[in-house]
Amino acid sequence: MMLLIVIRKLGILFIKRVASTSLKLNLRLIILLILMISGFSQFYDRSRATSNLQISDLPELSISDYQRALIITAHPDDETLGAGGFIQEALAKDLEVKVVIVTNGDGQKFAPFALNRKIIPRADDYISLGQRRQKEALVALKQLGLDPAQVIFLGYPDRRINQLWLANWNTDCPIKSAYTRLTHSPYSSTFRSEEEYCGSDLTKDFLEILGNFRPDLIILPHPNDEHPDHRATGNFARLAAAILSTSDPDYHPEFLGYLVHYGFFPQPRKMPLNASLLPPVPLSDEGSQWFRLDLDDEQIKNKLQALNQYPSQIRLLGNFLPSFARRNEIFVELPLLDLAPIELKILPLHQIGNTKGINELLIAEPDRESARRLLLKGADLVGWRIARFGDQLILTADARGRLIPGLRYRILLKTPDGETHIYTLKSSEVTAYFNTFRAQIDLAEIGDPPVLGFAADISEGTFLDRTGWNFVILRDWLP
Repeated sequence: MMLLIVIRKLGILFIKRVASTSLKLNLRLIILLILMISGFSQFYDRSRATSNLQISDLPELSISDYQRALIITAHPDDETLGAGGFIQEALAKDLEVKVVIVTNGDGQKFAPFALNRKIIPRADDYISLGQRRQKEALVALKQLGLDPAQVIFLGYPDRRINQLWLANWNTDCPIKSAYTRLTHSPYSSTFRSEEEYCGSDLTKDFLEILGNFRPDLIILPHPNDEHPDHRATGNFARLAAAILSTSDPDYHPEFLGYLVHYGFFPQPRKMPLNASLLPPVPLSDEGSQWFRLDLDDEQIKNKLQALNQYPSQIRLLGNFLPSFARRNEIFVELPLLDLAPIELKILPLHQIGNTKGINELLIAEPDRESARRLLLKGADLVGWRIARFGDQLILTADARGRLIPGLRYRILLKTPDGETHIYTLKSSEVTAYFNTFRAQIDLAEIGDPPVLGFAADISEGTFLDRTGWNFVILRDWLP
């Protein structure tokens, strides 16, 4: 679908020129065009996985001032990939460390065949996979210095966390796992095994864990990680932390994001123990503050040994896991946004850009992440503007170029009660805008939420681009 869009937009003139030649020649030229575009896309996308930064450009991460660190992951192995060195360093500095693993990783479709030669796997085969991956995680984390008591398995369905996030929790629960065929966790060590697969239950779990442990540092997946489970796991955790901070003004944890899945990241895909790990080009803009945690030789070796405790994943993913055993780890700062009301009146949308004294936040998004977004400017989301006027909230999503008729432009909101509100730009309105689309929200109509999550996406049958979710705390009126 992506390739067809690019061909339609960029190759149509070329195809028209050769329309008068023979059909055989036309087919050859079209095939050549497809191969050229495909080759360019591969080259460009791979180049974006490299970095435009040097290791010296990343300030060192200091963890001495923290007391309790919570590492949150979607699957067993993510904790070691993204923070295996951090866990060792934190324990060496006497921090309390806990790890929360949201799923048991029981949703790898071809794993039963690859690992056990099960041609037609049953639900029990996927449950066995989840048990296996849980055991691998405990062995790997023991290698890093953590006891089983410091590891929490939540047991939610692999490959369904994003569906849990987007569903309306009051009406669309429970959700059934496509692999175990269950609506609750089958694993005895699950944090709350009696809970159903629903976003409200997962949020409740995070609220309890955060409230009891009260970590001052939370490490979780990057909002732009391309794995849906990863993004959604971070969404649930940040929403829960924001909710907790509104009811407990003294609680202000800091957030750091780690990256696992992003195009061809990391490069090179091998075991470069002496190489540096650097953020990919699209995520290295000036609005992103990355830190590095340097690892000594013993920590690198220990991290590699911990990764080797995941033989099921090494069998399935090859060199991907060892690619993260490098001389450093990287983390990006993920602050919670805070917005207080400034004016009581509602201003027309067209006045926003010329109005002074507005509490407006600017949020950058990665641009030109892939070849299709490079070529289709109107399908490349590059930033946000969020302004509040009393009970009115105006969210403006920016594309890199003019909006394209025929594409679907949406803004999504998530409120703490679990409702997902979707605002879709009407097709008839696309040409009325240049490179922005907006949603004006009456906060009273959606229940005056103390916290709000928001995201945007562009699609044409399949998604062309999407932003990471952002979370804003909506403060009360100023005195």
